[in-house]
Amino acid sequence: ARVRILGGVVWSTPRLLTDPASRLPASGGQDHTKLVWVVSASGPACSFMLQAPLLLLGQRTVSVGESGTLRLVHVSDAHYHPFATACEDVPRGAGPCTHRNTTQFLASVLHVERPDLVAFTGDVIDGDSSPPQLAMAQLYGVAGARPWAASLGNHDEESTLSRDEVLAYVTTLRGSLTEHGPVKGSPGNFYLDVVAAGAAAAGEAAAKAAAASGAEARATALYAHPACLLHTAPVGREYDALSPAEARRLYGQPECAERLRTMLAPYGSLRAARFAPLLRRVAPRAQLADVLRVHEFSYYDALRRQCAGLAEQSEAEPAKPAIGRVDTDTEVTAHSLVAALHAAGGAVQAVADVCASPRRARNAFCAVRPPGHHAGPRGAVGGQSAGFCLLSTAAIGAAYALACRREVVRRVAILDYDVHHGNGTQECVRNVRPTERVESFSAAGATLRLSRVECKPWLSEEDGDNVFFGSIHGFGEEGGGGGQFYPGSGGPVDQSAEPSVINSPVGLRTPSAQWRRFMSEKLLTPLAAFGPDLVIISAGFDAHAHDPLEAGALLDSDFEWMTAELVGLAERCCDGRLVSLLEGGYQTAGGPLASLGRAAAAHVAALMDPTLVGVPWDARACGERLQSGIAAAAEWRGGGAPPANP
Repeated sequence: ARVRILGGVVWSTPRLLTDPASRLPASGGQDHTKLVWVVSASGPACSFMLQAPLLLLGQRTVSVGESGTLRLVHVSDAHYHPFATACEDVPRGAGPCTHRNTTQFLASVLHVERPDLVAFTGDVIDGDSSPPQLAMAQLYGVAGARPWAASLGNHDEESTLSRDEVLAYVTTLRGSLTEHGPVKGSPGNFYLDVVAAGAAAAGEAAAKAAAASGAEARATALYAHPACLLHTAPVGREYDALSPAEARRLYGQPECAERLRTMLAPYGSLRAARFAPLLRRVAPRAQLADVLRVHEFSYYDALRRQCAGLAEQSEAEPAKPAIGRVDTDTEVTAHSLVAALHAAGGAVQAVADVCASPRRARNAFCAVRPPGHHAGPRGAVGGQSAGFCLLSTAAIGAAYALACRREVVRRVAILDYDVHHGNGTQECVRNVRPTERVESFSAAGATLRLSRVECKPWLSEEDGDNVFFGSIHGFGEEGGGGGQFYPGSGGPVDQSAEPSVINSPVGLRTPSAQWRRFMSEKLLTPLAAFGPDLVIISAGFDAHAHDPLEAGALLDSDFEWMTAELVGLAERCCDGRLVSLLEGGYQTAGGPLASLGRAAAAHVAALMDPTLVGVPWDARACGERLQSGIAAAAEWRGGGAPPANP
């Protein structure tokens, strides 16, 4: 049966979910991780198929409530031992390595998530657990009265019991829905037929009710994928071999996995109660055709081969870090391309959902990494580094909109408010028009000039008139040594001949009043005149005053203001169709209270604000709000009451 994934979150100790499609070292023994994957889904039968190992839910029933929505907690590879759970299988800093780490961790997750079904997969108990019945009773007993099912691994059969005896015992425990599967395959997997579904009629009724009420059409969707956590991060045995200090030294670039945890971890800023209405969805993997509308195949293939080589290196020496470089500051690991494809796929799926008929979301935010706005058709642009970026996610989403949603989107706009100029996105936008490229080579006292014409249209020869790119960003000297703030493009004289490319450079650490005024006059007004059918935001939060780059001076309320203005503009031009993509923002110390977590929360809260729906943007009203906000902030600095949204 078809299933709609409504949302998901990963709890892990200490390693992270691996994408079955990526090339990861085969799991075995201490490579396993305790993983809890929480998924909500609804559909006619609420059936699931989870890969590696395979878990099929389909015959018997589990009550999932009147809504027809199922909440599944998937526990992977617990490797539970009743007396001596290994240190590698418990969170660092969680105390002595005992079974209590596992059971208490799982009990806490179940208390918070309150699932309808718990699924245990992989190696549930350690092979030398004796007696194995005690290990299974203790671990499965944490589920309490909740229904649960188990698909067992090879370690489960290495005890004093045979496979059939282990499975026979599991089927007798309280709450178990585990049954013998129809096929017994290779060691490490049982095929399991278990039921976890509301009645088909209830699921269909819930789906029809949601469609009739238009709830999805008014909601904000959040797209993410655990594979995005694996880019430039230690995984498996490598994680175990590195001390925290070594991990920071090797994987210490500002663009790290902790950025996503700041927002999406169990206590992340986007897990607060006010974000409960978000439609939490999985970011799928982008198709090659989506990528090649924007990027040259030679660039994609080089990236693919580099990541594949790093995967082979990891397989040969699992405990040795396998880190490559695309350029001076853009690192990659074996999982980087998969992460980037899911980031681009999130953009594509978000565009598809906000442009669908009926709408599957009013607007969307993609919490994905690596970022993309410095990646041009061939990667790095203009002799600069790629600035942590691999695939131009905003351009890929915009190109998909024009090419595949042409019945809705005839004109698409990308607006970038990261503190760095989106030079890669700009290059992708300019590349929709035929452009002559000239390369010079010196040899034997002569200069050889090679000229070629490049063009990657997204739909037609009219793309140049139907794509808008605008960027507000920091520009100027950095550090007093004459060097330009990265990437050094998008300055006052770097304006395109095309009217649809507009740069609004501001000085470093520009205060919020001036930033807002520049954005209103230089970007929002031309954007409204352009009249897009879809707005895509490259949402960077590194212009925040507390970001470690120290290049901006904005506050949480400034990101809320920018978002609200763009939502209003989308309401005016394109029935609210807006997709936002995470770019920069690097302050993670403090978790959800860090500037990245707070700014992202302010951004998403504005996307969700129901008072903005149906209220079209107006330049005069925007100017009035701008002046009112500046006056309120000035009064506050003078000793008055703090403004609600200065």
